[in-house]
Amino acid sequence: KVILFGIGPLGCLPALNFAGICSVYVNGVLEMYNTKLKSLTDEFNDKFTDSKFIMINTMEIVSPFNLAGLGKYTKLLDYDLRIF
Repeated sequence: KVILFGIGPLGCLPALNFAGICSVYVNGVLEMYNTKLKSLTDEFNDKFTDSKFIMINTMEIVSPFNLAGLGKYTKLLDYDLRIF
């Protein structure tokens, strides 16, 4: 068994956002990465039938509701978590 982890909303980290607003660009790029990782996970499961590949989508786990505890860095503008 192999677990592959997607990447969460790094655009909401203090070093990557401005004035407490999450970077829509950074999070959008990470959504594309996670989508491709999901496709790759499915491909590996089809190709390597003796193994099991699982993708954990951390972008879905860390929702705007979970980010609420981070204080001023959670002002989400144009943030969209529709991934899969």
